[in-house]
This record gives sequence, structure tokens and C-alpha cells, in this order.
Amino acid sequence: MYVPLLLLLAAESEGHSVTHHIILAHVSAVQAYRESFKPKHSGVIGITLNGDWALPYDDSLENITAAQHALDVVIGWFADPIYLGHYPNFMHKMLREWLPVFTLDELMLIKGSSDFYGMNTYTTNLCKAGSDDEFQGLVEYTFTRPNGTQLGMQGTQSSPVAHCPTSCMISP
Repeated sequence: MYVPLLLLLAAESEGHSVTHHIILAHVSAVQAYRESFKPKHSGVIGITLNGDWALPYDDSLENITAAQHALDVVIGWFADPIYLGHYPNFMHKMLREWLPVFTLDELMLIKGSSDFYGMNTYTTNLCKAGSDDEFQGLVEYTFTRPNGTQLGMQGTQSSPVAHCPTSCMISP
């Protein structure tokens, strides 16, 4: 079953626990592969997350923070335990006792349980502080800039300018 569907099905009561156990299931699969198959097949295991990029709606500190919170929830919720060994700090603040806790033994197995990271991203959202939706990081998403224009491809058809950092632009 596709992970976001699992989260959607359990969102009202147990989504936080579902995510926690998906990470533990990932670790079990990695352990089984590394112990039983990697010596013969020399393969690698990674995770690929879908995470829409988040930009602040404007230059206010609250919206800059909101954009980071959006990334913490959509990407960090899964990636941070695997690559950093802990959930994002914002997740602890937002969910308090609802965020399950990994044991020290689990954390030792989780951190480093991925040989590579894949990222699917299909759009960018402008983020404003102030939503009550935990699964969006308490962030309101919009594509409309403060000046009323829409976020998206800018420029002309022959010379588009995408809404991603210059460092990720690929010249034709």
C-alpha cells in the first residue's frame, strides 16, 4: 500500500504511530537484505520521498519559519530519523506526547539504514504560518504571491525561469 494512503487512513487518530512503524518496518527490511542478500548481490537500499518544496510567502520571520516547518513535516518526518537519528525538533514541539519515541536500540538501527536518498518533488508551495493542519506542519499553502501573481513558470516559453534555486537549474 502506498505510504501517503496509509497516513490518510489513519490521520484522525493514529497517523503519527503509522509513520513511526513505517520507519521501523523499513529498518527490518534493510536488516534482512543486508544480512541475507547483500553479500551475494551487492545491492543498495534507499528511500525516496515525495516532498513538495516550501518557500516562505514573504520575508517575515514567521513565514520563513513556517516554510521550514512544512519541510520538517513532509520530508524530515521520515528522513531525519534515518539520516540524523531523530525526528525534527518542530515535530516534537507540534505533536508533544503524540509523537512516538524510538528506543535507543531502535535509533542505532534506524540511523544509517539507507544507502542513498531519492527525492520526488513536483511543485513548490508558498507557506504562511497559521494553519491548524498537523500533517501540513501547521502551515497554509498557496501559489499566490503577496503581489497577487501566481507562483510557477515565469518568463517566456523560449526562456522560462523556474521557481527553484539557481543551483538546481539545468541549462539546455
